[in-house]
Amino acid sequence: MVVVPYTNLRKETRQSLPSDARLVRMSSDEDYWRLLASLWGQEFCIVEHDIVVHAGVFSSFAQCDNGWCLFPYTGPGGVLLTKSLGCTRFRALCELDFSTPVRWDRLDAWLYDALRARGYTPCVHNPPVRHLHWE
Repeated sequence: MVVVPYTNLRKETRQSLPSDARLVRMSSDEDYWRLLASLWGQEFCIVEHDIVVHAGVFSSFAQCDNGWCLFPYTGPGGVLLTKSLGCTRFRALCELDFSTPVRWDRLDAWLYDALRARGYTPCVHNPPVRHLHWE
């Protein structure tokens, strides 16, 4: 299942997604956290509203046995981001405490730290996906 949390879904993003991608509008600062809490324990891919995936993304995720995979993308200053949620796939990993809401702009760091503390490491796939925000 491909899930796309969005406030301003970019046309290029939409065009790069499978037709059955689930688009979920974010209305508050904690909606992204609520979405992840509702999906946790299932297999799902997150593609954020300003990410353009390439043809190999979903087949690469499908072929990988790791429970936490991501494709990096360029952030501020041309830095390649590997701790963000922009294009990430999760399989059932561990239970997480979703009882305290986390704002969207801190969610990737919170989740990264929570999973690393439990011994998980993301599998970083390549080549990177496009991040329209920093182009």
